[in-house]
Amino acid sequence: MQNNINGNLCKLCGTPDQVKSHILPKFIFRWLKKTGTGRLRNIENINLPTEDGIVKKFLCKHCEDKFNRAETEFANNAFYPVINKNTAEFVYDKWFKYFIVSIFWRTLKDSIYEHVENTKWHNVLLKIEKVWSDYLNNDISMNNFDEIHCIAGVDLLEEKRHSNFVMYMSRRTDAGIPNNDDFCFFYVKIPRFIFIMPIYGIDLDLFENSKIENAGTFELKNVNINETIIANYLFDRANEFENLKSKMSDKQKQASRSLTIKQEKNWKNKDLGVIDEYLKKF
Repeated sequence: MQNNINGNLCKLCGTPDQVKSHILPKFIFRWLKKTGTGRLRNIENINLPTEDGIVKKFLCKHCEDKFNRAETEFANNAFYPVINKNTAEFVYDKWFKYFIVSIFWRTLKDSIYEHVENTKWHNVLLKIEKVWSDYLNNDISMNNFDEIHCIAGVDLLEEKRHSNFVMYMSRRTDAGIPNNDDFCFFYVKIPRFIFIMPIYGIDLDLFENSKIENAGTFELKNVNINETIIANYLFDRANEFENLKSKMSDKQKQASRSLTIKQEKNWKNKDLGVIDEYLKKF
């Protein structure tokens, strides 16, 4: 990969042909708008309504097209069936892992590095990025850093149902590298799916049927992750998302309420309405 000195080169292959790219796939935000009130909120600035996810000059047209092919496979064979048809399982091949690694890599290159820059995990993440970029760009096998897990669904806390976590699983996007001196893991969250890469200090024996291979069948009902470090973090993260509402300005709270009421007939019969009705059972 060429040295991206001028900042105008493709971050994957290094060619001087950057186009605007979504860090998380565009279809996710298009779906969120279509199945909700039509307005999105930026977690970095809750008072700033937005129309889309993060878009930056990031990839060249060739690399963008490669990522798009995997995104289309994921959308058609996993994302929409799980959401629209309550599909309990789906068959996948190499497109699934490629898709997951692509969103991990984009998130890492875009913003995650800065969160670990002054930790002992920084050099590890540099190695991971190199392995991932070689895999994504040149189809070089990942002999390391390919331990990737997935959980999917809405209500994953059977014994301790919590509305915040249901909303987090169903309609939030998120990413991060929680870490301290004893553990480190990387996760990316899109509606209905969380992808997890354990890096250090995570007990893999507590992961059941969640590992993504090069091909296989993913059965939602058989997946179980009992690793408390991960579970507790994600549960707290779900609460953080809902608590953000209290930080909205009075003006934006009123605007949000007005839009919700105005658009009620539209979203009631869509995914947001389905989740809203489900939460009333709690």
